[in-house]
Amino acid sequence: MEQKRKIGLLLAALVVVAVVTIIAGWRLVHDRKPIEVLVANGTIEATEVEVSSKLPGRIAQLLVKEGDVVQANQVIARLDTAEIEADV
Repeated sequence: MEQKRKIGLLLAALVVVAVVTIIAGWRLVHDRKPIEVLVANGTIEATEVEVSSKLPGRIAQLLVKEGDVVQANQVIARLDTAEIEADV
């Protein structure tokens, strides 16, 4: 009788271990995020940007400050037109 009880407890323990292993494996496979998805947060900072004008000259007015967000084609400075006007 003692032998049958030990075998029964051993089988019950094996069933519990098998069920836990199956559940853990299923969760590992199905609860994963897709590999191609990247989740991050932070700040991207440009260290150097080259800006040029179509004409040479001195800057008369600077319309933005360092660190300001600008849009494409936004005027960021005005040139001094004194030399150009003197040539005309």
